[in-house]
Amino acid sequence: MTTTPASVTRNAARILGADWITESGPWDSYGTLTAPTSDTYTLCVDGDHRNLLLECVFHCTDKVASFPPVATPEEAERLAGKVAAAIRTHEAGIKAEED
Repeated sequence: MTTTPASVTRNAARILGADWITESGPWDSYGTLTAPTSDTYTLCVDGDHRNLLLECVFHCTDKVASFPPVATPEEAERLAGKVAAAIRTHEAGIKAEED
């Protein structure tokens, strides 16, 4: 596994399950994740602070989460788990608001 945002989103999608689809930006500079009944999420680099930002398209007024940059494949794998957990938490909040 590489340490690009797109590779992290691919691994987060694997953790989230088969319904999750990813797309990569140029040079794997960002990655998007979506599922049939979910929001669309993007993991990208914050140009000002170099952190990785998890943002969503429809149910978000700010970033979903922010993560420090990763340098090793092991850190990237752990980050994929954190990204998946942040998405699950955010999706649960959306569903609670809709009920």
